[in-house]
Amino acid sequence: MTIRFAELIRGFSKRNENEAPPAGLLLWSDPVKQLECYYAPFEYLNEGARIVLVGITPGRTQMNLGVEAARTALLADQPVDAALREMKRKASFGGDMRRPLVRMLDLFGYAGQLGIPTTEHLWGSANHLVHFCSLLKYPVFLGGKDYNGKPNMLRHPQLNQLLRQQFVSDIAQLPVDAILVPLGEAVLEVIVKLKDEGLVPQGLLRWEGREVALPHPAGGNGESIALALQERFPSLDEYVESQWRKYIQSESWKNKGRKEPQDETGYKTRRQKYWERLRATRLAHGLSA
Repeated sequence: MTIRFAELIRGFSKRNENEAPPAGLLLWSDPVKQLECYYAPFEYLNEGARIVLVGITPGRTQMNLGVEAARTALLADQPVDAALREMKRKASFGGDMRRPLVRMLDLFGYAGQLGIPTTEHLWGSANHLVHFCSLLKYPVFLGGKDYNGKPNMLRHPQLNQLLRQQFVSDIAQLPVDAILVPLGEAVLEVIVKLKDEGLVPQGLLRWEGREVALPHPAGGNGESIALALQERFPSLDEYVESQWRKYIQSESWKNKGRKEPQDETGYKTRRQKYWERLRATRLAHGLSA
C-alpha cells in the first residue's frame, strides 16, 4: 500500500458494503469496454499457505470490506503489514459468498486435508494455512457491476497485464505443493492457460484427463452451487427434467423481459453441461456421482 493510498483510506468515512468505489482509488479505465479498475489493499501474500483459493476479482462487497478493515487498522496505528493481513482475512470472499464456499470446501474434503474441523476456520484460527487471491488482484467493474470474466481477460490488454504482473508473480512465490482451488470455470480456464505457459507451478485436480473446479460462490451461480452440494447426486435425466419443469413452472424468463421461454433443447443442453462438470468435480474429490 503506497503512502498516497494509505492516507486516502485513512481519511475515508465508514464504508458500507454496497457503496460505489471511491473515485480517488481509480487505477485505470477503458471507456470503450466500460471497464474500471480500482485500488484495494489486497497485497498481503501468505508465502507459507497450504491452500490457495482463487476467484476472478474482488467485487464491490469485498472491496468495501477490505477498505473499511484497512481504514480501521490504519486509524488504530497498526503496522501496515498487519493491517494488510487483517484486511485480507476479513474481506476475502466476504458477504454472501462465504457461507456456500465453506459448505463446498467442507463437503469436498478440504478441511480434512488441512487437519481442521471446518474450513470456516480459514478466516479465523487457521488463517495461516490459506492464501486468498483473485486472478485480477484489484477490483474490476464492468458497467459499474462486478466483472465476471467477460470480456476475456487474456484478450484485453490492461486486464491481461494486471493478471500477469500480479497473479503470476504472486503464485510463483507460493509453495509448489500448495492445494490450488480455482473457483468457477472462468478461473479454471485462465489458470490452465497459464499452466500451459509454465507460469503456474502448483498442480490442479483432474478427472478423466480434465482439470476441475468448484463452482464460484457468487449468488448468480446458485444452481451450480446447489447441485454441487446435493447429498444424493441426481442422474442426468432426473436433473435435466426437474430443472426444465422448475423453469417452466416459475416462468422466470418473464423477469428478464422475455415473452417466451428458452428453447427446450438449448436449455437442457446447458443443464447437461452443468451436470457433467459437477459430476467430474465430485468424482475427482472422491464423492459419489
